[in-house]
Amino acid sequence: MLSACRAERGDLVAIYHRVTGSPYQNAHARAPIFSSGDEALRTGVWYNGTMKARRGYRFKMKPTPGTERVFVVMAGHARFVWNKALRLNLDRLARGIPILWCNDLCGLLHLWKQSEEYGFLAEANAQVLQQKCKDLCRAFSAAFDPTQPGKRLPRFKKHGVDDSFRFPQGVRIENRRVYLPKVGWVGYFQSRNVAGTIKSATVSREADGWYVSIQTEITLAEPAPHPGPSMGVDRGVAVVAAASAGELVAASNAGKRLADRMRQMERLLARQRKVRRIGRRRSGGSRACTRASRADVPTSCTSCPRGGARATLSSCWRTCGSAI
Repeated sequence: MLSACRAERGDLVAIYHRVTGSPYQNAHARAPIFSSGDEALRTGVWYNGTMKARRGYRFKMKPTPGTERVFVVMAGHARFVWNKALRLNLDRLARGIPILWCNDLCGLLHLWKQSEEYGFLAEANAQVLQQKCKDLCRAFSAAFDPTQPGKRLPRFKKHGVDDSFRFPQGVRIENRRVYLPKVGWVGYFQSRNVAGTIKSATVSREADGWYVSIQTEITLAEPAPHPGPSMGVDRGVAVVAAASAGELVAASNAGKRLADRMRQMERLLARQRKVRRIGRRRSGGSRACTRASRADVPTSCTSCPRGGARATLSSCWRTCGSAI
């Protein structure tokens, strides 16, 4: 199966190069964006002592039943646009015709919303559907890139699996509520304050509810040199972190408590003749709890002036200047 998929990808990529008549040029790929301020500090370029960096925040939302219905409709429309545009491009590749890129797909999207057959697409935010077209073009661009042999052609999306949609602008935050265009104000559990200018917001559905991921842009000042010695940290599997000074940070092993529960739900799901949504939600809930427990690993370093407070490795690096 894997060799067949690779052969199919190679045939379609060969058709793409033959149709275009020129070597591949990744003109549709986006420039890399720093996912956190720490990454920008290590790899960025400073201008006049400051730098622009991107930072992400993820919160669980508190939607009303009406808001949840709007989320389901918007996620379904975004999935429909992805699948229809993907089908068009795969058919064009099979016939040896150049595929449609983002601008062409957005033009077709405008015609679809004006037609009687696909007029229901007007219920969703226009930019949400355009972002799906952009994501599809980025996926095709990566699949045709010879420098990324591990990439494959995009696949069709299924109902209830990885439902998400993104708002590129028009998002506001006020009093533990987030404003989404064509949705309105939605409450969320604010675990920390959001700093910086909001650039985009992605709404996704997990097993235990709806989440919003907010991306902001912040201005970082050039850090002053640390007078103390540097410390290296090696992150592993059996041990969460091993410092060059000999300090070892053990894992919390929180996922083992949920291993039996997850195994039981997987067996129950495998024995069902017809996979029902309730079984999928139960299994997904166990995975979500395990993923959350692994992410919540308390780590600290002895050189941190916080005095062994609960902190992540990146926050310790920002505070005490230890090199990671």
